[in-house]
Amino acid sequence: MAAERDRSVAPPTISEVAAEAGVGRASAARTLGGYGYVSPELRERVLSAAEKLGYRANALARSMSTGVSHTLGLIVADIGNPFFAGVTRGISDFSRQRGFDTIVLSTHEDLEEEKAAVGVLIDKRVDGMIIASAAVERDDVAHIQDAMTRGIPVVLVDRAVEHLALDSV
Repeated sequence: MAAERDRSVAPPTISEVAAEAGVGRASAARTLGGYGYVSPELRERVLSAAEKLGYRANALARSMSTGVSHTLGLIVADIGNPFFAGVTRGISDFSRQRGFDTIVLSTHEDLEEEKAAVGVLIDKRVDGMIIASAAVERDDVAHIQDAMTRGIPVVLVDRAVEHLALDSV
């Protein structure tokens, strides 16, 4: 059985789940990660130990190793506007049905806030961005081009940006 510790300090690790289940760390990782073969008996032991300890997968660590965060970034001009509230709800519902979470940022139609929001989403390693952009001039689009250069798919919503060859809705 795993040594007792103060769980308020840090969440349980895969190593602690493995110790609780009496298996190796690799077997616990395969079971909890859903890859490779694990016997039904071993799977049950690991899942029981994980539940007992309150283990939750580290989505950040998983996204770093797989390159996929299962997260979309949505940047809207004004979340208080009923139009954008509806767009947000539709995107969030649709993406959740497909296993994606949605991070929503509101920019108040301010280009500097939009640039900062794109930076946040790049840092969060989102798998795609949907942007209601305030960019109107050719010089205003470098932040969107930065996301695209990094391989992040970008779709515009509510308005097209003349200087970018992007899909828009």
